[in-house]
Amino acid sequence: MMTRHYVKTIVWTVIIFACVAGLFRSLERTNSWHIFGVPPMQLLFADTIGVLAASDCQAKGFNVYRDNPCDPWGRIQVLGTATSYLARLGFDMADGYWLGWTLVVLFWGAALLLAQPSNPLRAGLIFVFLISPAVMLGCERANIDLFLFLLITLAVLLATRPSLMAQGTAVIPIWLAAIIKLYPVAAGGALLVCLWKRVVNRWVWLACLLGFGGWALLNFSEVKAITMAAPKPYGALTFGGELLFRYLADGFSEATRLATVITFFLVVLSSIFLITLRPLDVRGATPFQKASYLVGLAVLLFCFVATTNYDYRNIYFILLLPFFFFVLETRTDRGWCVIQGATLLLILFSFWREVLPWTLTYYLLESGFAWLMFVPLVAMAIAITGFDDLLRKEIRTLTWQT
Repeated sequence: MMTRHYVKTIVWTVIIFACVAGLFRSLERTNSWHIFGVPPMQLLFADTIGVLAASDCQAKGFNVYRDNPCDPWGRIQVLGTATSYLARLGFDMADGYWLGWTLVVLFWGAALLLAQPSNPLRAGLIFVFLISPAVMLGCERANIDLFLFLLITLAVLLATRPSLMAQGTAVIPIWLAAIIKLYPVAAGGALLVCLWKRVVNRWVWLACLLGFGGWALLNFSEVKAITMAAPKPYGALTFGGELLFRYLADGFSEATRLATVITFFLVVLSSIFLITLRPLDVRGATPFQKASYLVGLAVLLFCFVATTNYDYRNIYFILLLPFFFFVLETRTDRGWCVIQGATLLLILFSFWREVLPWTLTYYLLESGFAWLMFVPLVAMAIAITGFDDLLRKEIRTLTWQT
């Protein structure tokens, strides 16, 4: 027999799904994507079509990392060769539309599964996230990052199951995601932290991560081709974090690169100070809430610091929501509820910045203030891993010795 909580969750899920799908379909039919700050392509689901086109051309013998005439826009391939098997499985560009819809619908389902909208707060937040310009951009393109999001979510679900077999097989979707694009390796590292106490899985995951390193060495030419083909509009050595400083200097220089590195370390130090000064009780959180948070934050930090972060990669903030809701709804600490509320506002700004006034976007996001939201986010990650207790013990020891 279903409880009242599950009934509410199902009702809210159906309502949100119907509203988002209806809005998306309406924007498709009227081509009104600009309302949400999304520059539309000539064809819907252009990125899925691009993946299929590259697979077609690679099957015909083209080096799609240099030349991809099958793509309607002539875009070269920037993904791993794992996607080339689509042509061998019988898929071609004609399948782009229905595959794009399938990918988008599955992404919406996964996002709602993570959010568990059982009350107006949860329902309102996930709805605002799903119709934001950042998410709409990824859905309008049916970008491969939506598929990687699904794989990473599946890995978290498997890793937090009580079965040792399920926890061990969680490495499979992470591996698949990593050979398509490299950044999901960060998710694998975060899950390794979550499973470290299980000795069997510790060795399984370490072996798999070492195996991925071996694959990268043996397929170094492919890795190099991907990194060379990936678009770098601001230069080959540009870190993603530097984009936050692009209005502070004329072009990129060693000064802006140094500013990015310094800012990152300041964020970590500020996070340590915050969690040491104001502890957060996470004992009531479920393993899934903790693991999804650590995995989502690991991917986000990698995307913001090490790569040129695209707006649609903000979808990984959705992985943080289960733990966010735990802190907000249990109200274990009112101070942390206030901190999380402010952090959520900054996250919402990052999702909606394409339709915000330029001056507001400049001061809150582009000039480096976006890093502010990572201070409490990293602090909560430290609390989840338990490192904050070790830090406080060390501080007490040092104080006593002094």
